[in-house]
Amino acid sequence: MGKTEARIKGGVLIIGSLFWQDGSTRQPWDLQRKNWRDKHLIMANQKKVTAPIRYGRYSAPTDINELYTMVLSKNIDNGFSSPNMGEAYVVELRPRFNQQDFTEQLNSAVKELSKAEGVFTRDSFFMKNWCT
Repeated sequence: MGKTEARIKGGVLIIGSLFWQDGSTRQPWDLQRKNWRDKHLIMANQKKVTAPIRYGRYSAPTDINELYTMVLSKNIDNGFSSPNMGEAYVVELRPRFNQQDFTEQLNSAVKELSKAEGVFTRDSFFMKNWCT
């Protein structure tokens, strides 16, 4: 009998509009976020968790959103019992990555998420200067 390759199971911590908003916040107004969730996540396998969420600047474009950008704070003075904690969701990843190509497969999923969130550039696909 042949040996089957081990698959790596993972999840994503989701805060904000990636969880509940289907469409993009930029033109073209397509269903980028919903499509990313459908392709990469098992939404039925979600768990509500506590996370150190901060609300920063208004998300662009403000004429359609009027929502604050949510970021994870690195300042948790009172630990996870702080009254300033917010709610997030951990959702299981649909693809199970193989060990050999793990980095490449995860990198690809993060790039697609970055595109769905409208922050993709060739130089920096998952980090912005306003994040903590």
